[in-house]
Amino acid sequence: MRRAPVFPLRVSENGRYLVDRQGRPFLLHGDTMWMWSVVSSRRTPLSREGILEYLDDRVAKRFNTLAMISMGKSDKGVLARDRDGLAPFQREISAGVWDFGSVDRAYFDNLAWLIDQCHQRNLLVMIAPCWLGYPKTGCFQDEVVANGEQRCRAFGQFLGRLFGRFPNIIWIFGGDKVPTDEEAVCQHRIMEGLMQASGENKALQCAHWRRPVEPGVPTLSRDIELFAGDVTVEMTYPASLTYYGCLKGWHCDNQAGMKNPLPVIMGESYYEGQARFDIDGDGVKDPWPDYMCRRQAYWSLLAGAAGHLYGVENNPLAPDLNLPGTRQMEFVLGLFEGRAWYDLVPDDTHQFVTAGYGVKAVIDKAAANPPGFDYVAAARTRDGSLAMAYLPPTGRESRTITAAMGRLRAGISASWYNPATGAYIRIDECPNSGVGDFTSPGDNGSGQNDWVLILETGSSAGDDGAGNRQP
Repeated sequence: MRRAPVFPLRVSENGRYLVDRQGRPFLLHGDTMWMWSVVSSRRTPLSREGILEYLDDRVAKRFNTLAMISMGKSDKGVLARDRDGLAPFQREISAGVWDFGSVDRAYFDNLAWLIDQCHQRNLLVMIAPCWLGYPKTGCFQDEVVANGEQRCRAFGQFLGRLFGRFPNIIWIFGGDKVPTDEEAVCQHRIMEGLMQASGENKALQCAHWRRPVEPGVPTLSRDIELFAGDVTVEMTYPASLTYYGCLKGWHCDNQAGMKNPLPVIMGESYYEGQARFDIDGDGVKDPWPDYMCRRQAYWSLLAGAAGHLYGVENNPLAPDLNLPGTRQMEFVLGLFEGRAWYDLVPDDTHQFVTAGYGVKAVIDKAAANPPGFDYVAAARTRDGSLAMAYLPPTGRESRTITAAMGRLRAGISASWYNPATGAYIRIDECPNSGVGDFTSPGDNGSGQNDWVLILETGSSAGDDGAGNRQP
């Protein structure tokens, strides 16, 4: 039986992953609820009963983390209201620009109720206190500047006093935008005030900037120098190729030059059911399918990430609660739990998978299948007791990769893991020296050919996604 995490979390001694209060590794496996369960400018907010149904559904599907935004605003400056008709602020500085000194405590008490409900269900909450947003999309980039450093710090102190008692929080700063210098300074004041007023419960912190669709775009939390020394978790905000940002985070390839490792979290990519848009001018495509979400998760976790976030376009509204990818996310956790995922080292220099690994991207294009979509993300433990390789979806045909078996321990057994079903196929003949070729089974039953190769000492058993060990 699985043991629930004991909050708060902290960074492991080697800086590579998160551990709970008892020192047990915590694989962050999250869903992006964002504003839907708190406020909505587009539709009626969920009732408390609806929110609890959503939380229980996500727990049943084995998510252990939810990402959310504390407040929202329309493009015209109208604040989104919660289920009780409350807004976060009571007065404007100017038309559509809100005064951080006029908080409605009742609104934030409702948010505290939600975080408490998550805590009762052993859910970690990743929450943004003040989402900047894309330019001209609403959100709060105008507010942080108009309120200035003093009021931003005071707003952070208010949040720290109210939410500092919760041990199940990671704060997200930034939000979909490369900040101007003035925006960065003022939002950093929110961070400072929040931490100062949180008491002994100092929550972990990360930052969310922009997708790296061209060179030099800040996409890691530590890419903005002002925040680099304060964040304690490295979030990457990728486009289509999630391994790209995760590998940059793993190698501490951030623009601020910080070389101490931090846990890397794939913070957001594309959403199941979301309409696709290729920035190269190909126009709107069919919605992102389940296999895109599968590859985002496996690519991330085998490229050095200590966790990832999945998302559904209309979450948490039925019928999207039960899209195929939601069930398949259980199989992600089922594969990694019970194995030493926290000791895996990315094989991006191809010391283990030496051939058949496809093309590694040099930039992360926002497209369905940009250059690098066939890349095999692989990782192994330094002691050679475990190695995994994810062959992403490229069609229905089989693929063959070559592995340097001499880099693994003797007595290795092998199996293929089906990420669409959570089922294993044992490989009867597995070389234990030299090199070995492994040919995947092809179509995994979903019309796609993604598989995970597992090489490990002892049994190849894992978890079927429901907590049951495979034979």
